[in-house]
Amino acid sequence: MVAPALRGKQPLPELPPEYFWKSYKDPLTGKPFSAVAVKRSAHSIKSRDPDFGPRYDGINPLWYQVIVAPSGFAAEDALFKRSPQMLLRHADALREHIEGLPPQRDFNVVRDLPMACEAYSLALSLVGYLRLAKHEIASLALRTSWLYRDWADEGNEAAARQVLTMRRMALEHYLVSYETEDISKLKIGGPGVGYLIAELLREQGKFDESLRWFSRIVTDKAIGTEIKRLARNQMDLCREQRSTALDSGDYERPQPQRMTERAVYQVYRDQAHWLNAQAESSGLSASEVLRALIEAVKLSGIDVSRFGSERELTDWLAKQLGE
Repeated sequence: MVAPALRGKQPLPELPPEYFWKSYKDPLTGKPFSAVAVKRSAHSIKSRDPDFGPRYDGINPLWYQVIVAPSGFAAEDALFKRSPQMLLRHADALREHIEGLPPQRDFNVVRDLPMACEAYSLALSLVGYLRLAKHEIASLALRTSWLYRDWADEGNEAAARQVLTMRRMALEHYLVSYETEDISKLKIGGPGVGYLIAELLREQGKFDESLRWFSRIVTDKAIGTEIKRLARNQMDLCREQRSTALDSGDYERPQPQRMTERAVYQVYRDQAHWLNAQAESSGLSASEVLRALIEAVKLSGIDVSRFGSERELTDWLAKQLGE
């Protein structure tokens, strides 16, 4: 059982200004309760990792996306909107399972990273009792791996092991989902799921399988430019890692990759290769080439805000340079 924060007629504790109390109903008991949530103004996305993992300025709202009810039931926020009949597969067995768990802390407070990881792990341990699609389980496992990866970056070895476990789980369920479920209406769509499969296979050193999945994406004319470019980027990396493994005969499992650029500005792998090639042949450094291109745009006086997407701006610049 989870020790609840102040509930019922008692006033809820005052929170820092970045947070607010959000109301829920416990699917197991039907009783209302409140959990801490993060205001939209308290965070913004500054970049994404190759597995779509967001990097935030401000508070990481993912720490609060798994809600833990007073009964001990834990799931992602969106699942609390489903009726218990649609959500719970084995309600009685779930109650018995939760009652057999060690006493849990109260998660409905301002969390730190270890507490967020613990909440996600608790939610993952209960998915077998719920009516969830495979892609929902895969997504939860992947999100859990993002948080454990942050913890591993702080030097926690146990968290690093959890990252690999969660990502293997995500891959397993994404593979089944891709073959058996309608994933076309997901936010990332079928191509996004296929890309994640390729990326997770690459991390496990299954380079040939990964390349086949990446190839599906880059050769499909119906897939958008951005996901293709990201796929080409990681496909190049996969080829390099495969070549290194074959040449050395020494296999070392690749780690989940972060964006190599931690600054605000990021370039794709093929762009970096082009910059380096231009620099080698011209005597300019890659930074000088990039700065010259940006300065040319600046001197042109063009109002970049008039473009609705990166693609529009790219097409306009290519036309101007070609004249």
